[in-house]
Amino acid sequence: MNIKAVELSIKNNYKELYKLAHVKPEQKNIVPVWGLNYKQGSVSGFVDNFGTIERGGVEISIDREGNLNLNKKPFYLTWKMALNKINSMLVKTIENINNENVVTKRVVNVFCFPKDLSERISKISENLKL
Repeated sequence: MNIKAVELSIKNNYKELYKLAHVKPEQKNIVPVWGLNYKQGSVSGFVDNFGTIERGGVEISIDREGNLNLNKKPFYLTWKMALNKINSMLVKTIENINNENVVTKRVVNVFCFPKDLSERISKISENLKL
């Protein structure tokens, strides 16, 4: 597989994982943030809903526009080898999404203020400054 095909496969596998791991908000102002830890044998990795994907010293990210950002890799790996390893981990994560011995899902619920309340808090804090 050439590097462009691997990049496309990573994007598609991430989209699939996003659908499988997505958590619906429990309440109106609660935003769930999830992350998946993959561990099978000596291979471990991490994927989150912000587009960060890590495996064995390789870190990439997928931005909101769907662009793949190559952040870091070990010196001894080419980007093609690094992306193949990431893609392989994503495929195995999808296969084992319901196996808690391999894929561990973590969810943190973040409370978000409505815009009008946030603006009122900002005004109050400005008035309190000495």
